[in-house]
This record gives sequence, C-alpha cells and structure tokens, in this order.
Amino acid sequence: MFAINHAATALVLKRRYPTVRMAFILLAVQAVELLWVALNLIGVETTTTDATVRSVQNIHLVHMPWSHSIATTLAFAVVAWTLIRFALGKPKTAIAVALGIASHLLLDLVTHSPDIAIAPGLGVQKLGTGFYSSVPFLAFLLELGFGIVCWRIYRGSRWLLFAIIGFNVANLSMFLPQLVGIEAALAGQPTTLTLIILVQIVVTLAMVGWLSRRRDLRCAPKPLFKESQHAVERLLGRMPVVVDELLGENTVGHSLDSRRIFGPGVDLDSLEPVAKLSTQCLETRAGADGVGRKPEAEHLHTFFAHPSLDD
Repeated sequence: MFAINHAATALVLKRRYPTVRMAFILLAVQAVELLWVALNLIGVETTTTDATVRSVQNIHLVHMPWSHSIATTLAFAVVAWTLIRFALGKPKTAIAVALGIASHLLLDLVTHSPDIAIAPGLGVQKLGTGFYSSVPFLAFLLELGFGIVCWRIYRGSRWLLFAIIGFNVANLSMFLPQLVGIEAALAGQPTTLTLIILVQIVVTLAMVGWLSRRRDLRCAPKPLFKESQHAVERLLGRMPVVVDELLGENTVGHSLDSRRIFGPGVDLDSLEPVAKLSTQCLETRAGADGVGRKPEAEHLHTFFAHPSLDD
C-alpha cells in the first residue's frame, strides 16, 4: 500500500485513542517502511526493477525478510508496546503504537505481490494477494477507497479529504501502464526508487498530521451532537443559578462549584462554547449597565476550562 494510505491509517487510530499524540501514531504506521528504506540503502534488503518500468508490476521487492515479515513485524510491535507501556507508563499510547506498526504489514498483505515472508530464513511460500502484479488498477481502487474510509471515520476536514484523494491520484500512473509518469525513469534505479518512497513517506505523514488538526464540525458524528444538545439543555435549565452565583445574590463567601451547579455526568468540554457565549452576554450587560462585570465573565469562562489528559 502506498504512503498516503498508510498515513491515513493513523486517522482511525487517533479517532480510537484521542489522547495519544498524533506524531506517535504517524511514526508507528510507517515504522516498517522506514526500516525498509534504511535496509535497502545499506544493502541488507533488495529491490529490483524490470528493464522498462511502466507500473508497479515492474517493481519487485525480492528480498525484505527483516522489515516486511510477519514474525519481525509482530516482534517489533510487541517490543514497542512493552517499552512504552512499562518504561514510559503510557498504556494507551503503547496500544496505539503497536497497532500502528502491525497495521502496515496487514495492509501490505492486501495489495502486495507474494513478497512478504512469514519469518526471516523460513523457506516457505511468501504471502500477498498479488493485486500489484495481476490487477494493479483494482489495487488502486482499494487503496483510494481505504483512504476515504479512514477520513470518514476520523471526520476530518475537506482539505484532508482532498489531500488523501490528491496523493492517490498522483500515484495513478503506477497502476495504469497506459499512463506515463515518473516511474519510467526508475528502470534499473532501485536506490532512486527507495529515496522517492522516503520523500513520499515524509511528505504524506507531515500533510496528514497537519491537516488532521482541523476537524469539520459539519461532519461530526450524530451522537456528539446529541450529547452536546443535552448538555446545553441542562446548562440553560440551571443558568439562573449561575447568574446568581456571579452576581452574589444568593451566596456569601462561596466559590463556584461545578458539581453543585451542574450535577454529575456533565461533560464540561462540551459546554465550553456555551461558556464563551455567556461570557459575551455578561460583557454586553456590563457595558449596558455601566458596571464592570468583566472579571466575573472571565471567571465563568475559566470555570468551564480544564486541561485535557494524555493517556
């Protein structure tokens, strides 16, 4: 599977583990490929091409038992999980990174020619569906569809969707021999091919990481809308109490207490937009009444804010 769709896998993992840093997940989903690049550049693993390269059918990953074998990838994932879980004390990050590492080989099995070994030195039939060598355009459609599904699960912005589609389309000549692209210059140039793939990895990881920071609220899942709606309704029902607290009409010497005002089970993150609206209302009222209410307004906004936790 090409670099952009491995990078898109990180979106699914980030959706599942939102407190894990995106950078860790992005590096995990391409850790296997980065190892492949390094081993090819130093001559431990081997990639060859035909005399003429017109598509991915003419590129052969003839020897990559260390970076792309089932045994080494699983071992890599287990080691990463162990170190992050016990040395760093981050259980969720450990799971996300381990899944990211394992996902790379799983996706390659879906599209690659039979070039993935079970274990180094094991002389048995290698694995792979053979789509790259037999029906490359079907592999292209699978990869494009997979990238779009990852974006949909993540509920990313339109720019992120355009990037995923755009990078896939940019690789179209690798799947259609009738189209002439950069691959025509790669015949007999395995090192150049490896470096181009490295550039693709870096660019797609950076692009997905940057564009994933923006979310399209119109694509947000319906359950989140319902949860926010219920939270707002509960807030509005208790707004008089909040106003009394701010104006000091019903309390003497008592600070705002989120448990007393809102009760248990309210997600304060979902109330922050309402807090901002309330802040604006109080500031407007202060200007109309000639009374300085800005400190109380700032206090209301601070009351809703609380730090998010990593792991």
